[in-house]
Amino acid sequence: DTNQMRTLIALVRGHIAKKDTVSAKTSGDLLLQSGPDIPPVNSVLTGIARQLRDGLKADQALVIEAESKSAEELAKAREKVEQTKTALGDFLKQFSTRQQLTLPELISIGDGASEVGNRELATVTFQKVLKAAE
Repeated sequence: DTNQMRTLIALVRGHIAKKDTVSAKTSGDLLLQSGPDIPPVNSVLTGIARQLRDGLKADQALVIEAESKSAEELAKAREKVEQTKTALGDFLKQFSTRQQLTLPELISIGDGASEVGNRELATVTFQKVLKAAE
């Protein structure tokens, strides 16, 4: 239903604006599953991926900060990085299957896949970029 989709998109955009990464990811997963493969939806999904990537960078900064603290705090910070990497990697893997992605969206997916260590997804995505640019 179009109204439900618009409501979900507005909800996700609200989560992104509030920098509520957990809620944005949860709503984004729903949008990935039920949203049509069209530019407005893909644009919102790109925003979620961007927010997850920003969250990963923030978590990585916390690891650096925790290195001067207790071993327990360092372990917690590293665990948070791994959780965020997993969430981002899973999201990008699902997002990359869409067919109506723009070149900037594909590049963003490829960069994100590279950041989380998914070389296979990064390679496949950048091959799509090269093919589309020809």
